[in-house]
Amino acid sequence: MRSRFGLWAIFLVINIFLFPAQVYSAHDAAFFPDVSEKWQQEAIQATLDQGVVKEYPDGTFRPNQKVTEAEFAEMITKFAADGSTVDALPGDHWAQPYYDALAPYEMPLGGYADILCRDRPITRGLAARITARIYGYDLNVADAVAFMYANNLASGRNKVKDFESYGAFNLLTRVEAAVIFNAMEENKKAVFKGIDSDLSRGPIEKSALYHSPALPVVAAPAINGRYALFQGQTYIGSGDDASAAEQFARQFAGTYLIDQADQKLVWANFDKATEFTDDTKHGSLFLVNGYYPVAAEYQASHMVNLAANTSYKLRVSNNNMYIDEAVLAPLQNMLNDIYYAGANQLLLISAYRSYQTQTMLFQSRVNKLLYSLGLEEARKQVAMSTAIPGTSEHQIGLALDFSTLSSMTTTQSFAATREGQWLNNNSWKYGFVIRYRADKSFITGIINEPWHLRYVGRPHAEFMYRSGMCLEEYLEYIYRERVINFSDYTGHLHGIYYFDSGNAEDLLNLLYLSDNISALSGDGKGGIIVTTNQ
Repeated sequence: MRSRFGLWAIFLVINIFLFPAQVYSAHDAAFFPDVSEKWQQEAIQATLDQGVVKEYPDGTFRPNQKVTEAEFAEMITKFAADGSTVDALPGDHWAQPYYDALAPYEMPLGGYADILCRDRPITRGLAARITARIYGYDLNVADAVAFMYANNLASGRNKVKDFESYGAFNLLTRVEAAVIFNAMEENKKAVFKGIDSDLSRGPIEKSALYHSPALPVVAAPAINGRYALFQGQTYIGSGDDASAAEQFARQFAGTYLIDQADQKLVWANFDKATEFTDDTKHGSLFLVNGYYPVAAEYQASHMVNLAANTSYKLRVSNNNMYIDEAVLAPLQNMLNDIYYAGANQLLLISAYRSYQTQTMLFQSRVNKLLYSLGLEEARKQVAMSTAIPGTSEHQIGLALDFSTLSSMTTTQSFAATREGQWLNNNSWKYGFVIRYRADKSFITGIINEPWHLRYVGRPHAEFMYRSGMCLEEYLEYIYRERVINFSDYTGHLHGIYYFDSGNAEDLLNLLYLSDNISALSGDGKGGIIVTTNQ
């Protein structure tokens, strides 16, 4: 099979990528009920004839379905090898033969080192890098985008040739892939010279700090220190000492610190100052449950005492009521609005709880059932309503328990009160969600708790509210989709991006190039979530 896969074929793979010109095939267009445009129908039929893509058994094409890295590798191989197919060996990933075929050309495919990457959607930026590699150049994302524009391989949305219009962090769909390969089929007569191509502006040396000549971070960066601080596309400063760099960075909002030696995100300052480590248990979105606990020594940082901020709108049940500082402003705004809506009997009865406090609370409730149920069954029963130590959101300072002045305790009847109903219908506008709902108990492992609010930030709370997802489902959805564009109730468009780690290359490129980042958070499982205002 490899003997048919000459280098000349690889050089023919991609010559037009994002938003290519509409190319009409000579093939008769098939009809797919889920494809509306004629030019899409014809492009799809052409790639079907080439054996590059397949339709589904139900006669649909699923044009908006995302293309995984393995699927893209298969398409490249089949196109360059005139549609020939191979079978994977028993026990291998189904796409192993395609990765083997591409291996000699050192394509920038993550699936070589991490097999999990093979089944994740491919970004348009990665496809641009693959295109550049076909011409013999190993470029980062922004330079690859510039390469595409400079060589007329892409025109950009609405013919605007900038990084944003290229959509490097958006995901490739099946219909886009079909159009790409149909365009390539029509342009087989084009002459490409590979590494010596006259089309290329030459190889670009990869520096310690990403700095694209076409899309510069700053005009003339003098970045000599290990830790570089950015505020969007603006370089602010750098240093070699991490503590000193963070101290310097604290005076700037909306900033993030990048370790240029290890090439990873280490610190950010949006709604609060946040340090990032490999476990990504940082920020407003990270998951805490029975599967993803926090350690006994985990200590929430940057806390404020709500007892020092009380008013007739904010009533607390004791004088030791701490919460993450990121929650204070949205909480005050929410309590102001609920008060003037007439639900003015709200009482905050629990906020931050340490691991030790959670242990005492859990054990005391187990002890009450110990005689009648036995230890194992008692623990099981209590765990449905009281989090096992290390699995409580109260320990991370992002959870609040509410009651009313007349009740002063947590009960199911809170949902029927004016205060409970208002929170259920409106708390998402301020970045809060009702964390544990009856219909999600099989996922969360916790009974219905209409009194328990968790801060996740905007626009995530609204997305979860409108979709009916709990936090576990939402984080899994972000992980699967990788890129989400969401218009909130005010009409503002937000981009939500998932990255596998704090040193993911695409994450660093987004941090260097984007000027509209509004939040950074870990997911508590190793991943990083970036939120932008578009």
